[in-house]
Amino acid sequence: ERYTSAGAVGELSDVDVQFIHHCLLSSEEWTFDVFALQKHSKDNGLRFLALYATCKYSLLDKLSIHVHNFSRFIQRIQEGYIASNAYHNGTHAADVLQSMFSFLTTLGLKETARLDGPGSWRSSSSGTRRRSGRGS
Repeated sequence: ERYTSAGAVGELSDVDVQFIHHCLLSSEEWTFDVFALQKHSKDNGLRFLALYATCKYSLLDKLSIHVHNFSRFIQRIQEGYIASNAYHNGTHAADVLQSMFSFLTTLGLKETARLDGPGSWRSSSSGTRRRSGRGS
């Protein structure tokens, strides 16, 4: 999968990619186990989850962002969390991201936010981004 490709997470060669892939397949469910993702990704759950969620709906392609650049950006955010902080840490960030991903996908909010289908983000001929659908 693209979100576990060498370009996205090449330096994380010692993680259990198969378990992570299996885990991320349930990331839209409210019962998702963020702690298992953190454990098997060696505390890189935020990075894998962000890559999975954006790749699933082709958001990086639609916004012309290279997967490696996005992965490095998320890695920097992840590195900014203090692991010893009991609450506001990388696990909490991954948990919040997963909760929002679950809301967007299971409650029908992705259609309201126009993440896919009619009216979704698309590229204009000038290379700038705009929304398609009404008013564009």
